[in-house]
Amino acid sequence: EQSGLSNRVYSYSPRKIVNIFLSLLTKEYDLAIDLTPASSYLSSFFLFLSRAKEKAGYAVGIRRFFLTKAICPPKAQIYERDMVLEICHQLDIFVKDNSLFFPVSKKNRQEIE
Repeated sequence: EQSGLSNRVYSYSPRKIVNIFLSLLTKEYDLAIDLTPASSYLSSFFLFLSRAKEKAGYAVGIRRFFLTKAICPPKAQIYERDMVLEICHQLDIFVKDNSLFFPVSKKNRQEIE
């Protein structure tokens, strides 16, 4: 979704992995943010490949070695949503509405009803 501040958002999907990989290798980015709270080799690899001038995320696992904006993970256990919001806060990205949205496909919605 475009907001005026970002023009590209990638979310991991096994079906899209090749497209993401090629896009990361061929385009230039100002900022790449890894919102994965735990250490993930795949998300860290994508962040590394991004060639972004700035790379931000929680300083955990292998990711901590190539972040330009390393964010210390919370000491206490908190919800993943709050961890993502904390990353945004640390980067001066303000969230207008932090309500949860669960997308449900039309087919699944019919099954639920």
